[in-house]
Formats: sequence, C-alpha cells, structure tokens
Amino acid sequence: MRCFNCGYETTEYLCPDCRTAEILDKVFSQIRFYKAETCDNPYLAEYVSGLTEKYAERNAIPAILDCFDVETNEFYYCQYYRMRKDDRFESAALSYLATHSLDETKTQRVLYDLIDNYIPNDFVKPKKWCEIVAEKDDLCCELYLVAAKYFSMIGEYDVSDAIAKRAISACGSGNAKLLFYSLEGIVPKLYKQQEDTQRYRTKIPYWPNTEDRRRAVAMFYDERGISYRRIESKPEKTPENEFTPPTACYDAPDSYCAFWCAAAFSVAQSKPIYQIAAVKVENGKRMDSFQEYIRPWDGETGRKSAAKEADVDLTVIDSARDVDQVMVDFLISLVMRYCYQPMHWVDK
Repeated sequence: MRCFNCGYETTEYLCPDCRTAEILDKVFSQIRFYKAETCDNPYLAEYVSGLTEKYAERNAIPAILDCFDVETNEFYYCQYYRMRKDDRFESAALSYLATHSLDETKTQRVLYDLIDNYIPNDFVKPKKWCEIVAEKDDLCCELYLVAAKYFSMIGEYDVSDAIAKRAISACGSGNAKLLFYSLEGIVPKLYKQQEDTQRYRTKIPYWPNTEDRRRAVAMFYDERGISYRRIESKPEKTPENEFTPPTACYDAPDSYCAFWCAAAFSVAQSKPIYQIAAVKVENGKRMDSFQEYIRPWDGETGRKSAAKEADVDLTVIDSARDVDQVMVDFLISLVMRYCYQPMHWVDK
C-alpha cells in the first residue's frame, strides 16, 4: 500500500512521517470530497481505482483517524459521523462543543453541523445553540445564516432579521468570517433568508411537510399566538371494495341536488381533491349552491397543480381547509339539509 500523502510503501494509509495535523486535514478533505476528474492526489486516485463501490474510499477514514490522538481526531470524527449520517454524530458534536471554545473555527463548524442536523426534524434542541449564536459577535457567517433560518422557522422573525442583517453588514464591511462559503456565495443566501422570513411573517408561517415536524414547530407558534394550519395526518385510503359506485344520471328531474369535485395531480393511486361544489335545484330553478377549495394533502406538486388547474394563486390553495373539515360543511349545508330530495350524480 502507498501512503496517501507521499506515496511511500507502508502498511497504513499514512506512513509514520506523514501523521501530522496538517497532512490529516488535507488528506481528510481529499477523501471526503473525492472526485476522479478533479483529484490531484495520484496516490489516493490509485487506491480508489481499485474499489468497486461508490464512496468506498471513505471507509479508510476511521483507520486514518485512529493513528492520531483523541485531541487531534475528535473534530474529524464529528465530520465523519455527519458525512455518514451516523447516529453517533450528535453525541460526538456535543462532547466537542463542551470542551472547545466557540472562538475556534473548527468548533463553529461542529456547531453549524449540529444545528443543521437538528432542523427541520427537531426545533427544541437547537434553540439554546441558536440563542448563543444570536448573542455572540464575530462568528462565521454560516452560523448566522443557519441561526436566522431557525428563528424564522419558529416565528421569531425580529431575531432572525437581526441576525441576517449582522451577517450582511459583516460581508459588506469586508470583516466576514466564513467556514466554507465564498463571500459571493453566502450574501445571496442571506438576502434569500430575509425574503423567507418576510414571507413567513406576512403571508404563511413556515409549515413542514410531515405531521411530526408540524407538531414540533406548532408549540412555538402557540407560544407566540401565531395562527397556523390545522395539523392533520394524510387520510387512510379506503379499500376499493367498500365503495358503492354511483349511477350517472343524465336525465335529472326538475328537482335535485348535484355536486362535482376536481382532483389534483398525484403520483399516488388515490387522488386528493382540491375543489368541491354542489347545487340544489327545485322545479328547474337554482335555489342554493356550495363551492370551496380544498388543500390537497399530497405535497407541494399537488398544490401547484391544483392552483394551475383552478387558475388561482397558489396562496389560495395553500390557505384552503383540509378535506375532512370542508366535507362537514358540505354535507350539512347541501346534502343533509335537502335529504328529502333525490340525490343525482352527474359528470362535471
């Protein structure tokens, strides 16, 4: 085997002469971000050429780190666990943060990864860390960015704006400290975060895609009196054999109640509806009607499709009620009220 740094024949990935902190930092990055077309390390490229699985070169990292003492390798283990989405990342990061100053760049990188790892699945654990970031000056701008994102998500809009402005000011004055973004890369992200915060503040608060995440963020909205959509699980699919197919009627009598609904796009077999309407006719004259949009449960694609089909702004669909709420009003207002009338099903 060749040493990954100097090419010297050795039994380890790094020969004894190359086991320094500087070489570890260089080789770790080369392995972590390895691409055959851009790698300028011939010894690493030679090693990877003999592997058959994608990212298999990363399996060498623990053996390399174990050649160093704990004080040297603990930061890289945090990076390795984060890269591999290993459950040990959180405990390793917390241990590192407990023993290292936040003034150090590596400590700030570990904290950034920890906060970024928590959200959007957990909104409780990152709170104390983001509060530390908000109170501390002269940190790397990536930390201000992720903290601003967090506070924006939980409804602390003023705090989010203040943090983003601090980072933008540092970038403008030339005093910005950066972890991995370039100055040109992070400034647009900071302005984009301000736009997101303004949208959450004035239009619709941040609302995650899953029920667990919604419950996690809802507790913060409740504390601040911010209204949000009702938390509702995706409805269970009713077995097809439990349906009684309706009979289409094209020869309706003079008095009847009819309704139609429109389905949104979905890759699932069961299509969510985005609009339902009904009309009551007596002696050939329309006496009453019902119409309401429904928020499709099948993700953002379904909602965008519904807005396009209905020719309305996306916010109309996003702010609509869930289907089970609408159906209660629908049944009460048009079906149950006129149950003495024959119900006829017609095509849209």
